[in-house]
Amino acid sequence: MELTDYVRQMWDGTIVDDLLSMIDDSISSILLYPGIGVVVEGSEFRKLVMHKNVSLFYSIDPDIIKILLIWDDRMDDAALFSKLTKSRQ
Repeated sequence: MELTDYVRQMWDGTIVDDLLSMIDDSISSILLYPGIGVVVEGSEFRKLVMHKNVSLFYSIDPDIIKILLIWDDRMDDAALFSKLTKSRQ
């Protein structure tokens, strides 16, 4: 399921538009300043807080910046590293 489809099922159109805008702004910031995100301890992943409840995780390789996942910070952190590792592959 696409992120936008999921969000549209959960919330109204205004929130979806706000989320997409936050994602676009965050990606633009990462492209300008790849090191802007905080390094996740014990990993090569970076975290950029987009909203108090939403973070964007990414990695930096020599020639590419890879967006790994958008995370609801209210969710169980135990699953986070597993999802990050899977999305990196």
